[in-house]
Amino acid sequence: MFCTKKQFVSLSVILGMEIAAAVSCGRVPTGVSHGTGDVEIHVQLADGIGKTAAREKTGFDSLVVEVSGTEMIPFRWACAIDPAQLFLIDTISGIPTGSDREFRITTINRAGEVIHEDSAGVRTIRIDPNVTTLLQVVLVPVRGSIYLQIGGVPTAVDTLGAVFTGDDGKQWTAAVPRSPKVFVSIDGIPHNTHGILIVAGFTVGGDTLYRASSELRVSARSTNGVQLSFETTPGGLALSGTLQLPGATAVSGSLGAMEVAETERGDLVITEIMYAANDSEYIEIFNPQEVGVVFDSLYVDIDGTRRLFTDVQIEAAGYYVFGRQALPWVDAASTVKSALDLSANGNWVTLRSKEGVIIDQVIFTGGNNDLEWPRISGKASICLQAGNYNCPDNNFGRNWLAASTVIEGAPGQMGTPHAL
Repeated sequence: MFCTKKQFVSLSVILGMEIAAAVSCGRVPTGVSHGTGDVEIHVQLADGIGKTAAREKTGFDSLVVEVSGTEMIPFRWACAIDPAQLFLIDTISGIPTGSDREFRITTINRAGEVIHEDSAGVRTIRIDPNVTTLLQVVLVPVRGSIYLQIGGVPTAVDTLGAVFTGDDGKQWTAAVPRSPKVFVSIDGIPHNTHGILIVAGFTVGGDTLYRASSELRVSARSTNGVQLSFETTPGGLALSGTLQLPGATAVSGSLGAMEVAETERGDLVITEIMYAANDSEYIEIFNPQEVGVVFDSLYVDIDGTRRLFTDVQIEAAGYYVFGRQALPWVDAASTVKSALDLSANGNWVTLRSKEGVIIDQVIFTGGNNDLEWPRISGKASICLQAGNYNCPDNNFGRNWLAASTVIEGAPGQMGTPHAL
């Protein structure tokens, strides 16, 4: 059900004469040699790589270059990566000349685990004095995450737990106290790990009320659709998931009235959500088609509660805004004041046809979350990035941004209703 565009880290390495660096945080190698050369590295973190300072997430903190070869002492050069600095230039000076200098380039996290590695593996490079050589390197992710999104959790459940067990017996776990909507991640899973995912809901006494399991293969480098459906006691738990680059598996489930979308029709797309302005919440939708559309009935479903809107007309490539109250930028407001009462703790927002068919669904969370949804300061909406205007992409927080444009006529509120 979910997908995202390919993302990567690109790294350019120039070998040869020393050039002044913007940053210097490595150490100079030593060894037996008839001369030395220098390596200037240019590191660019591509947009959407998902880097974060959160300790729990599959993130990375340092760039590491390891160099070895005959008649030289192997050495390891490392440089911290500042999350706010998307471009880094540095120079490794004094590399002994030779024809067999092996370079291994990676990123690592705080625990020293490799998160990205060179797509070509170890590269053998000739180092000559006073000669410049250009080396292009692409770093690909080798570890990823499973994102769990569970809704409608009954009060009888005290704790939700999840464990992913690889075929080799290694386990990754997560457990959180009960809340009506749960967002939690299982991180640091090596690329291409195959195993069993188990999700369970426990009472305060430790008894299992809900349990589901299925096979998963976590790939950090490709998008693969996975549909999971499980029988539980008592009742039903429906999960759906897929793999997201660079290495996240989104798993959604409901223990109550909320319905997980196995498919989304996609003729309308949810593109903006304002949950941070009390009494002024709104949801913007976009018509991606080349012709206008008319719906005599359309439902906006918030956490399983449906609100009916009639005579919804949207021109080709046009926007339509549902609001909690009538405002200049709102096209339709419900007569029920609490109809669009959205929460920073997250909501399941589902757009349905009059037959109940799911057109689009977004499960979001705000606040201090580990699922890459934007963190909001003040009264600001979250906006889907223009390059991700489709139903698969809007299911992932990394494709959304916090609004930074003041809404005309609403001082202190940031948003772009109707993409203004």
